[in-house]
Formats: sequence, C-alpha cells, structure tokens
Amino acid sequence: MLSFHSMAQDYSFVNKINFKGNTTLQAEDLLKQMNTKPRKLLDKVAFWNKKEEFSYFLLDEDIERLKEYYQRNGFMNPKISYSISEKNKKKKTRIDIIISIREGNAYSIGRLKYEIDSTVTKFSYWIDSLQKRFPIQTGKRFRDEDVYLAESTLERFFGGKGYPFVNITRIIELIPSERKVNIRLKIEPGGLAYFGKIILSGDSVISEKFIRKHIFIEEGQRFSAKKMEDQQEKLFDLSVFRYVTIRGLLESASNNIIPITVRVEELPRWGMQLGAGYGTEDRLRLSLILNRINFLGGGRRLIVKANRSYFNPVGVEARLIQPLSFSRSLDLIVNPFYSRERESSFTVDRLGSTFSLQKTFSRSTSAQLSYTIQRDKVDLNDNVETKPEKTDNYKSGISGGLEFDGTDDIFYPANGMKFSLNTTYVGLGFNTSIRYFRVTPSVALFKKVGERLVIAAKVKTGILQETGGSISTPIEDRYFIGGANSLRGFGRNSVSPADNNGALIGGNTMLESSIEFRVDLFSIFSAVFFMDAGNVWADSWDYKFDELLYDAGIGLRARTPVGPVRLDFATPVIEQKFKLKFYLTVGHAF
Repeated sequence: MLSFHSMAQDYSFVNKINFKGNTTLQAEDLLKQMNTKPRKLLDKVAFWNKKEEFSYFLLDEDIERLKEYYQRNGFMNPKISYSISEKNKKKKTRIDIIISIREGNAYSIGRLKYEIDSTVTKFSYWIDSLQKRFPIQTGKRFRDEDVYLAESTLERFFGGKGYPFVNITRIIELIPSERKVNIRLKIEPGGLAYFGKIILSGDSVISEKFIRKHIFIEEGQRFSAKKMEDQQEKLFDLSVFRYVTIRGLLESASNNIIPITVRVEELPRWGMQLGAGYGTEDRLRLSLILNRINFLGGGRRLIVKANRSYFNPVGVEARLIQPLSFSRSLDLIVNPFYSRERESSFTVDRLGSTFSLQKTFSRSTSAQLSYTIQRDKVDLNDNVETKPEKTDNYKSGISGGLEFDGTDDIFYPANGMKFSLNTTYVGLGFNTSIRYFRVTPSVALFKKVGERLVIAAKVKTGILQETGGSISTPIEDRYFIGGANSLRGFGRNSVSPADNNGALIGGNTMLESSIEFRVDLFSIFSAVFFMDAGNVWADSWDYKFDELLYDAGIGLRARTPVGPVRLDFATPVIEQKFKLKFYLTVGHAF
C-alpha cells in the first residue's frame, strides 16, 4: 500500500524531535543518525539562509536508519514508529515529532574465538596478553563498532611488533534462540618486516643533514608502526615544520623490506603574533611575538617577545634555541631579558640572561639545567619599614627543573597528572652578598567522573632558605600568593607576611592547594565549583597549618581553541569576612 502526504501551507519546518522508549541509546546519538533536524535558534533570525523544509520521505528514511543503528548496537529487532503534530501560523506549519522506540532485548557476545594461522607460539601469547584490553568480551552487548575496534587493535599491535602485513577475517554468527552473537577472528600474521631505505621529500630549506640527524629509525631495523609514530612526533616537536608525515610504502615492499618516506613542510621563515586582551588583574594586556625558524641555518630558532600589562609595565626577552648535534632532543637556549614588575610594596627592574640545556625525553617529560646572571634594581615604597643598604642586587645561580604532563588534553584535561619540580641556588661567584636556595614542587590531578564531571586538584609548595652567611632573602624573590590562579578569595599577591607598617614583604615558606568540580553545562559552557587553601609564612620551613586561609567560589567557563575564557567569583570562608572577588581571564586556574 502506498501512502501520500500533502501540506497545504507554503512552508513547513521541524520545531522539535523527542524520543520515547530509548533506555539504552542516548537521544543526542540517535539524532546524529537522522537527516531530519529541528530548526535551531540561529535559523529563526538568519532569514537570508535557505530554509530546510520538512519531508515525510526523508523522515521515513531516517526511521530505517535508526533501525540499522540499533542493529549495529546489538538490538536486532527494534520497533520504531513516529507521530506528528502540526501547528499552522502565517503560511507556516510547525512540526513536532515524537519517535517511539521499543528496543527489545539486546544480543550479547557468546563465544569469542581467535584463530592464528601460524605455528609460532609467541603469536598465541600476544593474543592472550591483549584479550583483557579488547573492546569485545564474552557477555558484553554486541556492537559493530567494538568488532571494528578490536580488528584495528590487532592490526596496530602486530604492526608495532614488525608484522604490518597481518590480515584479519571476521566470521559472525547470530544465534536468535539465545540472543547471542558468536565471533571468530582469523589472524594471518604475514612475514616479519624490516625498515628499508628512508626517503626524504617535501618543501623545506632546512638541510637534509639536519633532518637525518634527528631521525632515529634506521634501515635494517625491525619494522614498527609505533616507532614511526614516535619519530613523526620527534620531528614535529622541533617546531620548525608545518607538518611531518612518515609512511611505510607497503605496496613497494620487496622481500618484506619496506621503504619509508619522510615528508616535511617547513613553517614560514618569519612569524608574528600580536595580542591584546583584558583581565581583571593585569587589566589591558598587549603582546608581540616574533618567530624566526632556521635562524642562521642549522635548525636554530629565534623568538623575540614583548609584553605590557599593569603589573608588568615592561617585558622584553629573546630566546635563541640551538639544537645540539651530539644528542637528540637536547637544546641549548640563550635567553637575555629585561622586565619591570610592579608590586604593592616595591618595583623591581630585572636585567640579565639565562643559559639553559633542555632535554625532551618524551612528549610528556622534559628537564632543564640553567645558569642565570642578572641584576635586580629594587625600588621600595616609602611605607616599607626596613630598607636594605643596597638596592642593586647582583645574582648568579644555577637551577634545575623537571616537567611531566600526563594529561589527556593540554587545554581541557579530564584525566591524568601534571608534576613539576624546580630548584635554584643563587650565590655562585661574583661579588654578591645574596645567597639562597629555593625548591618549588607542584602536582595536579584530574579525574573524569561520569559524562559531565571532572574533578581537579592541585597542591603547590615552596621553600626559600638563605645560605652562606646571607642575612635575609631578597624581597623581590620571596613568595606572595593570591589571585586568579592561586587563592581566588584574596587579591593578587595579597597573601603575605607584613611589617609593622602593614607593608607586604613576602615570605620564605608557601603552601597553596585547590580542588575544583568542573561540570559541563551545554554547548561550549561549563560551570566550576571550587575551594582554595593556603598561606605564606615569614620563616623557612615554617608551616603552620592552623593558619591556613580558605576561600570558596563558583565560576563559568566558555570553551575556545586557546583554552577556556574564565569568570570566577570567590570569597574568603572559615573565620574570614565575606568579601567577594571576581576574575575574568583566560585558561584554567591549573
């Protein structure tokens, strides 16, 4: 029987689509399978755009598509129907659709068998070691997607072990009486393969010698897809290429020797970034970054930065990055700088240079060893009680740092950990009375709970200790906390010991911690509920936990490609007077 539908109005559109009975699959996932879509708010105001009219034919196709989607997810006999209500107004018909679903009983995975077409015993051992990580498990609801993912997992695993010619055949058997699916995966590993000739190509004026120096895969090594991925990351991390592509030419393999092609395209020789923004702390911010790749050849990079804000009226620095030939992923960095920093009790002009060796161990881990020589000219405000004899502080010292970022996203971490440790000793040589030791460790943890919640926590501490007969540590290097990325219920750098005149003079021991509950709301927006705790104490190693300050607050985040735009409201709590602070800035607090 054929059915025909007609509309008397000039234009009809879908106002909303509701799903009933979908207890397993989410409505948003079902809507993604459909070509029929409800009209968005933007469509109502964008009168110049072409209007999508409702179509019964398209909706009928969507129903069949939904049935297929359910079958791919283990529901072999879903019953799906729809009902429509119409509302006419000014030659327009508004369509509301209700899609009713009876999912039925899902099929689960019954027998799961892997058949290895080889007498090599290690293949069976590999499969046994992988099975716990496979997305398809006996008793689990059958999904096509999981079968494809299992095949992909096997292909990547065998490719990483030197068998890129692995062939996998799936055999799927439905058992309707038991509502089960039996799966057999027949695996033919193919032969062991090796890297062949490494061919360089692409658009780059950087010398072939420089590129090959940073290629660690070698002709004759056992083929490994994982090694190729790591090599691609290493070349890209040099920050001189727009893209890097490494591919094994399987179709050109001979006797299981696979030629490898490395294709690169260089970044523009000169790059410039101009930035302007506003934050409640820094107020108007201006920045300029100039980037020159392959500076004077040899893969060197020159980066020149200039910035201005309220608390940093002047900031200029250059970074010359020289890759060292005797070790991969080891760079020499020369970093001359000048800055002026404005605090409540003093202003300091810093002029000097840092010479660093930076080693990148992996995409997540790096270390740095630095030597710095500088002069700090300090101008203390009149209300500071005790003033030193000298306001020009000459400093010379070494520092070491370790950075680890094991999170799953640089801007929006949901799982993983960050850790950093920085140590500094000032007082090497030169005619200076300033000698001190500083250590500052920090750790942050991230855990996703359910679909919408991420719990994030941070602990950071610091110790500053005078050494070698120094009378005290310099005020410009002491700890001050508080503000948008610290204790948010207190003003920027307002948490500090004070002298008898009330001037903030900084401390030699610092502790700060935070916990955040980050909740996705809708679209690009999320909410945050947080609490911070911490304090600064005058003496070194003098933690007084009964003197911790606390604050609590809420925030709103808007997701952007460069990190979240953040609006936070916070107030001191627990034996503190209510005093609301708000911050508008970019990036998470940690």
